[in-house]
Amino acid sequence: MSFGAVSETEPTKSLSSYVESLRARLDYGYKLVAKETKESANRNKDKYDVRALDVALQTGNLVLVRNLNVRGKHKLSDR
Repeated sequence: MSFGAVSETEPTKSLSSYVESLRARLDYGYKLVAKETKESANRNKDKYDVRALDVALQTGNLVLVRNLNVRGKHKLSDR
């Protein structure tokens, strides 16, 4: 058996055992991908946090606000 291919000398499995085996492999693959994705997200967050600066807003600072009364596409406006 190479790369999951079934050789002609191996006996065939019943449908129920094949489905059970497939389900177990898919579950394992899903868990592995979920673990790797979470680890990758944590690495990306750590890299971002090294560069990110904490900016504290003070009274009197200019900020951009969104006008929620305008429907459709609109830009942010300074106030």
